[in-house]
Amino acid sequence: MTELTSARILFLDNFKGPGIGGGQVQLLHLARACVEAGMHVTVACQLNGPLPSRVRELGAVVEEIDFSPRDSVACVRRLGALARDAALVQGTGWYTNVLSRRIVGRSGAALVNVVHVEPGASLLDGGSRLGLAARRVVDMATSKRVDAYVAVSNAVSRGMAGSGIASERIEVISNGVDVEALAQAAREIPRPLALPAGNGPLVVCVARLEPVKGVEFFVRAAAMLADSHPQARFAIVGVGSQESRLREIAVAAGLQSRLAFLGDVARVEPLLAAATVVVMPSLSEALGLVALEAGALSRPVVASSVGGLVEVIDDGETGLLVPAADPSALAQAIGTLLAQPDLVRRLGAAARVRVSGHYTLERMIDGYMSLYKRLLLA
Repeated sequence: MTELTSARILFLDNFKGPGIGGGQVQLLHLARACVEAGMHVTVACQLNGPLPSRVRELGAVVEEIDFSPRDSVACVRRLGALARDAALVQGTGWYTNVLSRRIVGRSGAALVNVVHVEPGASLLDGGSRLGLAARRVVDMATSKRVDAYVAVSNAVSRGMAGSGIASERIEVISNGVDVEALAQAAREIPRPLALPAGNGPLVVCVARLEPVKGVEFFVRAAAMLADSHPQARFAIVGVGSQESRLREIAVAAGLQSRLAFLGDVARVEPLLAAATVVVMPSLSEALGLVALEAGALSRPVVASSVGGLVEVIDDGETGLLVPAADPSALAQAIGTLLAQPDLVRRLGAAARVRVSGHYTLERMIDGYMSLYKRLLLA
C-alpha cells in the first residue's frame, strides 16, 4: 500500500511537436494536480520537445529523453531506472504505453495506459495497414501488464473493446477544461494581429495541419462561402506537414485576403472568443479539446460526426454535426450559423452549459485521482 499524497508517479510522453497537442495540455493539468496533492511527479519527455520548460514550471521533475527508436535500448534502460522508484507509471500514447509495459515488470509499480486516439486513426494520418496490424499484435501481447486503461471518450472505449481489451479494464475519463480560466484568458490576452482585415464574422479552425484533422475540407468550405458571405473572414491556427498544400489550395481559391494562417499560437482563448463559429473538420477525433474550449467560451462548433465529437456536441442543440470529408455539408452548416446570429448565441450558450456540467478540469482530475487511489491503496 502506498499513501497517495507521498506517492511517486512517472509520466511518459514522447510528443515532439511542433506546438503542443491536446494530450499534452491534459498531461500538464494532471501533473499540476498531482504536485499540488503532494505527490512526487516525474515527467519523462522528448529531448528538445515542447514540454520540458512547461513541466518545470509546475514544480515537477523533468527527465529529457531521446525516445527515437534508433536508441531504444538506452531509452528503456533509463526509463527502467526511473520506474524503480515509482509507485505508479503512466503512458500517454501508443509508443509510451508500450515502453511503460517493458519497464514496470520488476519495479512493482502500478501501470496506467491512456489512449487519446481512436483505434485505426493512424491510417488517416499516413500510417499503413501493416503498421496498424503490427501495433495490435504488440498491444495484445503486452496488455496483461496493464493495471488500468483510460479512454478519453466512450468512442475510444468502444474501439478498444472491439480490439480485444476487456471492457472492465477500461476506465472512461474524459478530458476537461478550466472554464473560468479560459474566460479570463480570453479577456486578458490580446488577439492575434494577423487576422484578415474587416469586421465581418470570423470562422476559426484550430488543429494540427495533418491529414487526420481534415483542415483541407475547411479551406474548401471557406472557398464555397466566399461569394455568399462576402464579409466573412477565416483563420487557421496550427502547424504541420500539410501547411504548404493548404496554402496552395487557398491561393487557387482566391482566399489570400480572406483566410489567415496564424501558425502556432501559444494561447488560443482570445481567438476562440472572437470567433463567430469554430470548425473541427476532423476525420477522426478521440474527444476534441478545441470543441470543449470553444464551448466553454460560448462558441458553437461545426464538426465532423466522428468519434468523441458526437459525445461533446449535441447536433442542433450545442453545435452542428456534418459528415466527415464533405466540404459542401461543412459550408452549408457554417453558412447556416453565419446567417442566423440568434442561433449562434443560442447554441453557444447551450455549449457552455454542457461543458460546465460534463467536461470540467475538476471532473477529469477527480477521475484520475480516484483511479490512482484504487490502484495504490488496494
